Amino acid sequence: VRGYEDYEIYPDPPEGSRDYNPYGGNKVFFANLEYRIPVSQQLTAALFFDIGQVWDESVPNPFSQIKMKKGLGVEARLNMFGMLARLGWGYGLDRLSGEPAGKFHFTVGPGF
Repeated sequence: VRGYEDYEIYPDPPEGSRDYNPYGGNKVFFANLEYRIPVSQQLTAALFFDIGQVWDESVPNPFSQIKMKKGLGVEARLNMFGMLARLGWGYGLDRLSGEPAGKFHFTVGPGF
């Protein structure tokens, strides 16, 4: 979820659970909504909203116990020869006290 550090999102422990991995899980839910604005043939701006969470087998009903993390922000996308370079800034809506207000993200990969 953009707006958080990489690998920062993790599940809350189930009540009474002793077998708990605070660093993530092997299951994930992630969704995003983007509004893309063409600036030129190769450059696009985007506004986005992300939501997601991770969990593992120790969580019997993940959607009853998981607190989804949400982020929103802006992004610039540059299409170069079929590769997409993306630079964005996300703001984590569910961050804890003391965590940074936002996070820059940069990726390069195949475009879609």
